[in-house]
Amino acid sequence: MLVFPHGDEDEILELLMMADVDVADIESEDGKITVYAPHTEFFKAKTALHEALPDVEFEVEEITFVPQTISELSGEDVEQFEKFMDLLNDCDDVQEIYHNAEIAE
Repeated sequence: MLVFPHGDEDEILELLMMADVDVADIESEDGKITVYAPHTEFFKAKTALHEALPDVEFEVEEITFVPQTISELSGEDVEQFEKFMDLLNDCDDVQEIYHNAEIAE
């Protein structure tokens, strides 16, 4: 995921396509572009953006997991999920936690 200030997502998409970068999604919000690309394309996307926009400063540049589907939890499952998350957060060896759970209200 790469996030940087820019106004035209079509220009960025075209730029990345010309550099043969496989882009999963591009979003534009509040003057910032967010580029989602497979982790195998991270360096290629970053390099293409730096070559086309030498003054670009990334606010976020990281390989992260983004869920493709959401699993809704309710009832007893929510309690177990929260207990499991607490256990993971207490573990010193865990640095990041990724999940696709959405808790129903």
